[in-house]
Amino acid sequence: MNTAEFLTALEQRLGSLPQEERSWALSYFDELFTDMMQEEGLSQEEAVARLEPVEAIAARILEESPRASQREVMEQEGVIRTLEAKTQGIRNIKVAARDMPIRVQAGEDDRISIRYPVDEHTRFDITTQGGELALVQQPWTWRSLFSFHVFYAKPYAIDVYVPRDVAAAMDLTTSNAPLHMEDIALWGSLLLQTSNAAIQARNISASQVHLKTSNGKIVAEKVTSGGSLEIKTSNARVEAKGLQAEGALSLVTSNGKITCSDIQGDDITLKTSNSNIKGVLPGAQADYMIDSATSNGKNSLPGSTQSGHKRLSCHTSNANINVAFAQ
Repeated sequence: MNTAEFLTALEQRLGSLPQEERSWALSYFDELFTDMMQEEGLSQEEAVARLEPVEAIAARILEESPRASQREVMEQEGVIRTLEAKTQGIRNIKVAARDMPIRVQAGEDDRISIRYPVDEHTRFDITTQGGELALVQQPWTWRSLFSFHVFYAKPYAIDVYVPRDVAAAMDLTTSNAPLHMEDIALWGSLLLQTSNAAIQARNISASQVHLKTSNGKIVAEKVTSGGSLEIKTSNARVEAKGLQAEGALSLVTSNGKITCSDIQGDDITLKTSNSNIKGVLPGAQADYMIDSATSNGKNSLPGSTQSGHKRLSCHTSNANINVAFAQ
């Protein structure tokens, strides 16, 4: 069984779950297979063979995940609440949480809708004034610090639904949990920030883009920035495809590999340590003023050139640089 067959079989067995939970599970295993194949050199079939049978995995997901009926009860009891607002007049959307995944996707209408969990230990402050729609988790009390939090043992998340085209900025922050955003065009800036977890951004545009985490990988595909585009993590890899920035474009990590293709900008920085940098850039090498270096590794780039109209800075250590050009 290859990875596509595994994911198809898994999706079929998770048919009783809501679409958002199925998508989350499929995305997780798709990324897991990518990790195994890139980092360990496994084939698709070998990666699948490393896991339990798809039937066992699906059964465990169904057992651990809240059913739709359970979610309805939770909503009736006030455990899952919804914050809604019309997009008109909203210039900034802010969500700040801890230990909760945040997922952003296009809604079915022109409203902004945020679904979030609440219990006796988890409360949020809400702001809907001055052009800002904000959901900010309150600090834990001393009692909650010594209590068992049911939420953190279950896959609850904050779900944000916005129109595909939003005349606002967005600032989403969490910790120890992943961030996922796709198919959104912002007129303002975008900040996605977490720690000890991954960030995924696909089909996104904004006036400025900042994706930041630590100890978690960042995957960015078809991301466009009208200004700077910053992707930064540590101890994990960065995967970038189809990026475009009018300002500086930087992919920075440490102890993690950088892979990129079709990233367009006049000022590009690729920087890591103890890991390889690999990619294909648009245009010809002569288009770039290059500054590159590594140690204890091979470098396909010249150390320094001054002729190009674009800037490329590419640095690592104890690893290889293998950057080619489309022309």
